Amino acid sequence: MSSISFYLAFCLNMMVVFLYPFNKGSNYINSMDLKTFMLLWMVLIASILLLIYGDRKHIKRYSVSLAALAVIRSLVTLGMQPTLFLLGFLQLVNKGVFIVSLLSNRGILRKLWTVRPRRATKHYFQFIRELSSDLFFSPHLPYHWMQFTFCFLGFSIHEFFYWVLLIDIVYRYDTLMNVINSVLRNYQSILLTTILAIIIIYLYAIIGYLFFADDFRLVTNPLPMIAGECQADGVGCSDSPAEWPVVMEKSCDTLFNCFMTTIKEGLRAGGGISDVLRKPSSQDRLYHLRTAFDLTFFFIVIVIIIQNLIFGVIIDTFAALRAEKDHKEEVLKNTCFICGLPRGAFENKDVTFHKHIIQEHNVWHYLYFIVHLKTKDTTEFTGPESYVFKMIQPSFNIINAEYADGSDARPGSSSQGKAPDLEWFPRLRCMSLLNPEEVEQEQYEMRDLQLQLLETNMLVKSLSVQLNDLKERMIAQRKMQQHRTLQDRLPGNAPQHVRMSSYPMGP
Repeated sequence: MSSISFYLAFCLNMMVVFLYPFNKGSNYINSMDLKTFMLLWMVLIASILLLIYGDRKHIKRYSVSLAALAVIRSLVTLGMQPTLFLLGFLQLVNKGVFIVSLLSNRGILRKLWTVRPRRATKHYFQFIRELSSDLFFSPHLPYHWMQFTFCFLGFSIHEFFYWVLLIDIVYRYDTLMNVINSVLRNYQSILLTTILAIIIIYLYAIIGYLFFADDFRLVTNPLPMIAGECQADGVGCSDSPAEWPVVMEKSCDTLFNCFMTTIKEGLRAGGGISDVLRKPSSQDRLYHLRTAFDLTFFFIVIVIIIQNLIFGVIIDTFAALRAEKDHKEEVLKNTCFICGLPRGAFENKDVTFHKHIIQEHNVWHYLYFIVHLKTKDTTEFTGPESYVFKMIQPSFNIINAEYADGSDARPGSSSQGKAPDLEWFPRLRCMSLLNPEEVEQEQYEMRDLQLQLLETNMLVKSLSVQLNDLKERMIAQRKMQQHRTLQDRLPGNAPQHVRMSSYPMGP
C-alpha cells in the first residue's frame, strides 16, 4: 500500500504542478486532436494486454504504466477536476485502509473492541490513556496520521496540501532517511553551535553599529508604483507600472537592524559580511579596524563555526550512519540469520552458503513454524512442538495482551515479564558441517538414548503390571474382610463364645 500511496501522491502533485490553474491547464488537454486520442487508446489497450499476458517478473512495471495511461486517459475523457477528485479520493481511502491495517496488526483494534473496563474506575482511565497512546503515538503512527490529515485537507480544502504526501519518499529510501538522521541524531550539538554563532554575530553587530554604521548600505529595489497608487506628497503617481527603482538604503540605523543585516547578509555571503558592506579605502581612519573586522568575521563565523563545526557534525554523522548501514547489510549478506555461521565456514564444503540459507536454515521456514505453533491447538502438540512453544510463549503473551486489568500479559500467565528463550535455535551449529566422527558419535548417543528409553519403558510396564496385581489383591482382601465383618454382625452368626454363654449352667 505504501507504493500505491507514493504513486498516487506523485500523480496528484504532477497534475497540480503542470496544470494549475486548472482553467488554463484544461485548454492544453482539450486542444488534443483525434489522432492523439486514438494513440492513447492504443497504448492503453497494449498496456492491458502486457499486464495480462506479459512476463510476471515485470508485472509491477506493467501495472505502473497502465495506471499512468489510465490517468492520462481520464484527463482527456473526464477532465482535470474530476480526475483530481477521483485520485484524491483513492489516496484518502488508501491511507485510511493502511492505518486500519496497521492498527489491526498491532492488536490495537482488538483491544478497542474486546476490552470494556467499567467506567469511573482507575483501570478505565488507565485503559483510555494507554489506548490513546497506542492510537496516536505508536511507532510510525504519528507520521501516517499526519499524511492522512494533509490528504484530507488536499481533498476537501485545496490541492496544494498534497505536497506533504511526497515526503513519503524519505521513508522509502534509507539514504534519504540517513540524511535526515544525520541532522536529528546530533541536534543538540548543532543547536548549541548555532546559538554560539548567533552570540558571536551579535557581538559583531554591536561593533558594526558603534564603528561602521555608515558602511552598512544595501542596494534595494522597492516595489514599483502602480496606477492609482501615490504617496502622500504625490510622488510616484503614474499611469503604468514603473520600472524597478534602485535605492541605496542604510541598514544599520538601529542595533536591531544591524543585527538582522549581519545575520541575513553575513551568513549568505561567501566571503562574510564584507561582501555586502562598503569597500573601505586605505585612507580611511578605521581602515585597519575594518580589515580586522572583516577577516575575523569570515574566519570565526564562516570557516570555523559554519563549515567546520556545523557541517562537520552533519557530515561525520552521515558517514557513521552509512558505515553502520553497510555493516548491517554485510552481516545480513554473509552471515546465516538462524545459526550465525559466516559465509567462510562453508568454503570447501559439500553444502554452499546459499544452499544452507535456502534449504537448511531458511528464515521463512522458522517463521512458518512459529505461526504453526500459534494456530495449532496445544492439546495436539508433539514433544518438540511443546518444547519450542514453552520457550516462545512470552512473545505470544505480549502479542495477545488485552489490558483488561491494566496488566501487560494474559491473566494466569506464568511467563509474565519474561523474554522469549532462543535456546531452541541452532546457534553456530549446522548438520551439514558436522564431521563424520561427530555424526557417528551423535548417532551412537541417539541409539544409547533409545535403548535407555526402551529399557525405561519396559521397566515402567513391569511396574505397572505389578501395581495392578497388587491393587487387585488389596481389593480382594478388602472385600473378604468386609464380608467377614458383615457375617459377624448377623444374629444367627454370632461368635461361638457368645453362643455358649447364652445357655444356663448345670448344677
